[in-house]
Amino acid sequence: LWSLVARGLSAGIVFGLVASQWEFSYRQLRILEYVFIGIEVAVTLLAPYTVNTQLIDSGDFISAVAIGKNGVLRTIMIMMTYAVFIPNNTRQTARVVLTIAAGPIVVLALLVPHLTKGSAEAVIIQHLGSNTIFIFVGAALAIFAAHTLHGLRHKLQEVRQLGQYHLLEKLGEGGMGAVYLAEHHLLKRPCALKLISPALEDNAIAIARFEREVQSAAMLSHPNTIEIYDYGRADD
Repeated sequence: LWSLVARGLSAGIVFGLVASQWEFSYRQLRILEYVFIGIEVAVTLLAPYTVNTQLIDSGDFISAVAIGKNGVLRTIMIMMTYAVFIPNNTRQTARVVLTIAAGPIVVLALLVPHLTKGSAEAVIIQHLGSNTIFIFVGAALAIFAAHTLHGLRHKLQEVRQLGQYHLLEKLGEGGMGAVYLAEHHLLKRPCALKLISPALEDNAIAIARFEREVQSAAMLSHPNTIEIYDYGRADD
């Protein structure tokens, strides 16, 4: 019960802070992330350790092995969840995931004095051998997943980068093309960016009409008309 309360309390506090109007810096968000992960891992490890020591001392080795396996599965779930849902580069993910993976190994090492009190050698191997392998295989899969997703996010970011402009969201679409809310990469100035339709990119008449539209709009100067900042052709 206490482990559920601790998890719920920490998750509620983190969610409340993130959902509030408080503006966090990148460093503060990282610290908040590490604190939350640390609490989750500590609770996940402390609860099985407490129960396992009682079971092993009472001679119930089968239940102890089962709880140990459940702890390994929970640890793998935490590592995979972190790797998939927290955007990080491979090195940062590996640092956190390997730290999480080391937790159950420490717990298993602390259980050795209890395991040697009349327990069979097979039980020790079960705890220290197979569980360790499972944990580090899970860590390797989590790091690989983070590496793959980081590459996909990077490619997606490149797709949404058009010259000096970063496309944010589509505002509308018509017969000539689509209009996006965009931001200049250096000036951080918001603007509406109109792209000619890919179906018309080889149509000389459509391109000439598009250029005339740009030139005509640039000649106007009125509060009720748009202001032209830039015009050009992308690399593709």
